[in-house]
Amino acid sequence: MHVPGWLDDALGAMDWIDRLEGVITRLRWRDPGHGIAMTRADKGGTLSGVETEETLRRYGVRVCGRGFDSRRLYFMVKRRQARWAEYLLLRAGVPLENPLHDPRVAAQAARHAGLPPAWADRARRGWWARLVG
Repeated sequence: MHVPGWLDDALGAMDWIDRLEGVITRLRWRDPGHGIAMTRADKGGTLSGVETEETLRRYGVRVCGRGFDSRRLYFMVKRRQARWAEYLLLRAGVPLENPLHDPRVAAQAARHAGLPPAWADRARRGWWARLVG
């Protein structure tokens, strides 16, 4: 089903629950956060919001304050994790539409293909596997 762009924009603007959750979470984090905007998967982006959040979670980055409009998905990460989050998303091929927290990240991410091994994946393996592999 195709939703008209004006309706997506209106529904995104009325999403007060996610905005409130973002404010509360950033207060709890004691961090103002850094906003990230990315192209929606149905508009030419590479990952959906759920896939993006799942990818970042594997690397220890938490997301809050989700939002959307007819072209983009928006979310917040901790300011101290912003550089790492943008680096991971760029390495995953996600087109970001926000000014980068650190512009050098784009060049660093361009030097590598694919994502690095996730910390969460390393922790799931037993200690014996880490010793031999």
